[in-house]
Amino acid sequence: MIHLRDVLLRRGPEPLLEQATFSILRGEKVGIVGRNGSGKSSLLALIQGTLSADRGEFECPAQLRIATVAQELPHSQRPVIEHVIDGDQGLRDCEQRLQEAEQRDDGVAQAEALAQYELQGGYTARSRAAALLDGLGFDVQRIDEPIAAFSGGLRMRANLARALMCPSDLLLLDEPTNHLDLDAVLWLERWLQEYAGTLLLVSHDRDFMDAIVGRIVHLSAARATSYTGNFTRFEQQRAARAAQQQAANEKLRREADHVRSFIERFRAKASKARQAQSRIKWLERLPDIVVQRDEAGYEWRFAEPRKLPTPLIALDRVEAGYAGRRILRSVSLSIAPGARVGILGRNGAGKSTLMKVMAGLIEADKGARTAAPGVSVGYMEQDPTMEGFETLGAYAASGLPEDEAYRVDMVAEGLKFDPMGDPKTASGGERRRAALAKLMAEAPELMLLDEPTNHLDIEAIAWLEAEL
Repeated sequence: MIHLRDVLLRRGPEPLLEQATFSILRGEKVGIVGRNGSGKSSLLALIQGTLSADRGEFECPAQLRIATVAQELPHSQRPVIEHVIDGDQGLRDCEQRLQEAEQRDDGVAQAEALAQYELQGGYTARSRAAALLDGLGFDVQRIDEPIAAFSGGLRMRANLARALMCPSDLLLLDEPTNHLDLDAVLWLERWLQEYAGTLLLVSHDRDFMDAIVGRIVHLSAARATSYTGNFTRFEQQRAARAAQQQAANEKLRREADHVRSFIERFRAKASKARQAQSRIKWLERLPDIVVQRDEAGYEWRFAEPRKLPTPLIALDRVEAGYAGRRILRSVSLSIAPGARVGILGRNGAGKSTLMKVMAGLIEADKGARTAAPGVSVGYMEQDPTMEGFETLGAYAASGLPEDEAYRVDMVAEGLKFDPMGDPKTASGGERRRAALAKLMAEAPELMLLDEPTNHLDIEAIAWLEAEL
């Protein structure tokens, strides 16, 4: 269905993909994996048609119905269920034709539009949209409220529901489990298992991919390599290929060293000159040793705390909310040095609001927040806002004293992101690593992390887990 032949994709002067050649067949569920910045999102953009190949051939059926999730958060007063139904553009066009026919009092056109409306599932559209919203964690009593009244996480879920509402032959999902709680992830997993079309999935969740995909396309060192099976099978095959290549390299090295030794010993002897010359030609024809271009791991450590007062921070009967709604009621807690606290709850339950109160970014409507004198609190939000910053390094250094900004470059090297990168064109993973760099450079005594693994690749998540 989709074919790439010797495709080159660039971002700036450096190639994201070179000589990419693979096909995606109708009905396949394919996982796209690779380090942050390896070109996963760019590959989806190529397939979606918003990016063109710099070289090579890309073939995709012209009439293919493609569904993807909008990344912009909707802020309109449109009811959330209508926002989801809008995903079925064919149905909305049919409703428009029906309305125009009614205004003209054209009975024939009305009958044709009604028949088409029924054929496209118009009479069940609201119930189908409500089922999607329910599965993704919305309160069914609130689906007629304006979408702007919901939290950022719920609005992203509404965008996901809108994409699932769209009748599609090809579904492109880039990190769909970001902003989803466990119940919603499990529901989405079942939905995608039953999806009849072709699926291209970028995800950092190993278990999620294992349950859904039957093939992996791995992007690494500007190359795309296809593996049959789920993510676990991909890791096994990749390790086996690496071991085989290393063994082949060692064999070539031993043979080459043996031949060079023969040439050095007998090159000057007339009786062996012909044999030496033959071996020189053999060396020239020897296959190049394949360099194992292992991707460097992440290397940085969180700074030791400067002081550890007890408690670091305390809340006493705090009440707070957003958009005129009271979310938190009579919340009391204290955070002691060395504590590891998980904040759980469904989207919209007030997790981010609680963190912002703890960070001192918003005032509680009632109650008190008390922080230890001089304690440093670092907060990393779900989607860090980098507007107004020319580079990722400038964002990471913001808020630091001028004589301490040098730490950003040190962290950037360890976290593998370019501090001179433009926030507008950086990948989600690069922006997330810049946010981590900012947090690490600040070296706070208390860290508040709101969905810290969003947009991170699998290797980065493993590193962050070990460091925390």
